[in-house]
Amino acid sequence: MYMEHPVYLKFLGLINHENAGKIVATIEAKLREGRRDFYLAMKSPGGEAFAGQWLYGRLRELPITLTTHNRKHVGSAAMDLYLAGERRLAEPGATFLIHQAQFSPEERARCAAEANAFPALLSIHNAFTTQLLLDRTQMTRGQIEAVIANENETTAEEAVEMGIAHETVEIRFPTDAELIELMFPWGE
Repeated sequence: MYMEHPVYLKFLGLINHENAGKIVATIEAKLREGRRDFYLAMKSPGGEAFAGQWLYGRLRELPITLTTHNRKHVGSAAMDLYLAGERRLAEPGATFLIHQAQFSPEERARCAAEANAFPALLSIHNAFTTQLLLDRTQMTRGQIEAVIANENETTAEEAVEMGIAHETVEIRFPTDAELIELMFPWGE
């Protein structure tokens, strides 16, 4: 039986509409070539809340198998991308950050005319994050609320206990792997 080798993607950058579109376009292009198995190694502090939600929804709609791997840090809106993975890995020492929704300056500028809607939009995003964590982890609603309220980083080992990650493992790219780099440095 033939086992397809995954397409390996390395993502480094902020979650925004432009980068989310590039991730999806890259995967869709490989889908058109008949590829279905993807491995996404990622490092991201987060970004725009609604771009993360869109990215999660779009990736879950695609007929793919996605493994996500936290290379060092995944936080904020990048958690949506990470949790889209059917199998979720983290390097030992990697961290995660989940917090109350906030709007980036870019999101605030785009929505300035509807500033009075910010509280409702934040509430919608917080409800999305809570439901996502309930659906994709082993956390209870009380645990989720505590993690969100604390806004502390979670270690890879803690993430495994919570069901955010399935295991901690060093990342290794096969020497013959197809590797696509999606690198958008943000000035870390």
